[in-house]
Amino acid sequence: MVRARSAGLPPLVRELIDVVQDLSAATEVETVQAVVLQAVRRLTAADGVTFVVRDGGRCFYADEDAIAPLWKGRSFPASACISGWVMAHGQPAVVPDISIDDRIPAEVYRPTFVRSLAMVPIRAEDPLGAIGVYWSTPHTAGPADVEAVQAIADATAVTLERLHSDQALAARVAELEHANRALADANDRLEDVASVVAHDLRSPLATVDGLLTLLGRQVERGDGASSLDLAGRAAGQVGRLMSTVEALLSLAQVKTDPLVFEDVDLSELGTEVIVGLGADVADADAEVRIGQGRLRGDRALLRLLLQNLIANALRYRDPARRQVVEVEVARRSAGLELSVTDRGVGIAADQLGSLFELGGRTGASRAPSQGTGIGLVTCRRIVERHGGTIAAVPRPVGARFVVGIPHAPDGVTD
Repeated sequence: MVRARSAGLPPLVRELIDVVQDLSAATEVETVQAVVLQAVRRLTAADGVTFVVRDGGRCFYADEDAIAPLWKGRSFPASACISGWVMAHGQPAVVPDISIDDRIPAEVYRPTFVRSLAMVPIRAEDPLGAIGVYWSTPHTAGPADVEAVQAIADATAVTLERLHSDQALAARVAELEHANRALADANDRLEDVASVVAHDLRSPLATVDGLLTLLGRQVERGDGASSLDLAGRAAGQVGRLMSTVEALLSLAQVKTDPLVFEDVDLSELGTEVIVGLGADVADADAEVRIGQGRLRGDRALLRLLLQNLIANALRYRDPARRQVVEVEVARRSAGLELSVTDRGVGIAADQLGSLFELGGRTGASRAPSQGTGIGLVTCRRIVERHGGTIAAVPRPVGARFVVGIPHAPDGVTD
């Protein structure tokens, strides 16, 4: 890098200026450690230098530059090493002979070349770590050497604080970018919802408007029979509108209500769903077979999941044959597998990729009725909240939906 002009300054001052410039340009902790180790060893003519990082109540020897291995990568209790003493007291330590200093753990130093040392804290108040300087022969570090190493340690503290702030800022920026992307996705989904709702509500609203206009004319003419027929047709369209609204409310509920996991009997749950869909089952002249077994999850959401999958099968029945819906649960190594199989119109190949998105399956060429497309989206979100998966499996006749629900521990809530 380009050095600042330092002509006429003493060599030690020039060296310290160079170190500060190198530290100011550092963007990674590893670079800081390398700059410090090389500069300190060069300035003190030491046989080894180590960079210690405070890690709670321990001292982690993060890096070293020495004539032989020291303790790089090892961690010691702060109460059992000289670096811990230096950080606890916030002041340097000079040890001319390690064999006669009570602060030195002899068994740790015995395998090394170290005979003398000096240690300074990286920041006196609430130290971030320490810098250790070692000699292989008896040596007493002079005040000038200690002050020079302490000056580097102080500059190191400033650099580490800057890097920490930079990292925190980068993390915050990443969080904001993620939040912005999530908001953009939410806006896109909101537009999709608005489009689907507008499409699904416009037609019945227009029909109701026309029917009410005709109803008014019939009433004026006193035609009671025609009036009742028009009123009944208008009520049917209102019911369709209410179904769309209820589907939207269910979709919103999936994302807001907390999960409460419990064991759920499939037979009991299926019976509840069939009773609730009684009119639809009768209109479709369908047979719904519920298997035996137990599920593990939020009962209310599992009920909504099963209700939507069965209702989907009833809606997409094939007029050419009687609809039969089979619901089964099986235990797998990763959890439970719930399947809903029918003999309806099936799923077109071009629908598989978008089946669980809004507007992914709003109709089928041979189906007697069309759906809002919200039901399968709701199913996907229910399964995702349980940490599971949902997929449509192609079949020669009809459709099969498979839901994988992982094991959940007892008492888990979300």
